[in-house]
Amino acid sequence: MNRGTRRTSDDFFCWKYQVWYSMRDCVFRHGWATTETCAECEQGAANMRLLGPPPAPPRWTRLPELPGPRTRRR
Repeated sequence: MNRGTRRTSDDFFCWKYQVWYSMRDCVFRHGWATTETCAECEQGAANMRLLGPPPAPPRWTRLPELPGPRTRRR
């Protein structure tokens, strides 16, 4: 488990991506399915059982939708 650079805040080693990072980040990636690999990861599921569900994404990540169908004028 010595691959990658480990910072003082890193408390988790991801087997799939072979990197060190925060366990809370792993839970966020698994819970919100940021990638297909993270969504199906058993290691992420185990971390979620330990730490609970991920927090909601920030409000700025939700983009407003335009009303009605988009039509283009020429």
